Amino acid sequence: MIEEKEIEENSGIWTVYFPDGKKINFHQLNREDSSHTVVIVNVKKMMSFFNNLPVEQGGLPYHMFNENFYQKFLEELSEKKSITMPKVSFYTLRKKTYQTIMFGFFKKLQIEHIEVINFTNGRNRSRLLEYYGIRHMPVEVHVSNSQLIREKCQ
Repeated sequence: MIEEKEIEENSGIWTVYFPDGKKINFHQLNREDSSHTVVIVNVKKMMSFFNNLPVEQGGLPYHMFNENFYQKFLEELSEKKSITMPKVSFYTLRKKTYQTIMFGFFKKLQIEHIEVINFTNGRNRSRLLEYYGIRHMPVEVHVSNSQLIREKCQ
């Protein structure tokens, strides 16, 4: 459940409030079509799917940055009138592994399906919100992905 003064929308600007009173305003990209929509997601759930990505595709986890980085980043973002909200997509990766059986003579193929979220933009902004314990945030998603992201990340 989203609490009052945690996040609000006014004329296409979504404002996310921090416990210390700072806030960040997000706006959706201007598009001529209606191919994308805004979904309010649970930050922890969304980032858990993002963390399923291999490190070389997903970047560093939030604990790999230092406090100074986050403080400067938050100050920079909160000074701006509004910033583009993160754009995400949801898909399934197939990971192939081989299990050795029968004294190493045979290998059994195993395929694991891993659900992931990937960012077109906004991964560092999302890491920042995760670091500060923000519970909900807006993200921009393609309409074809919106229902799945609502199911998995709300």
